[in-house]
Amino acid sequence: MRDHYETHHPHTRDLWSYLGAKRPVSVLRLRVEPGEGWIAPTVLLPFDESTEGEDLPSATASWLGHWERGLFGPLF
Repeated sequence: MRDHYETHHPHTRDLWSYLGAKRPVSVLRLRVEPGEGWIAPTVLLPFDESTEGEDLPSATASWLGHWERGLFGPLF
């Protein structure tokens, strides 16, 4: 756990420490159908992209970093 989130970049070790301290954890499972996608601030959101129960392989793409405001138009 960190006190200075302005200068600390989250890491998997932070999640392990949090879980090791037996802190409360909420889990949200989202079903993403083939052909669909999702956008989330994954630097602060642990995720596993599970394909449990699927016979076909899956493909994922991730873009890391910060984009300038207004670079992309509205989504809707």
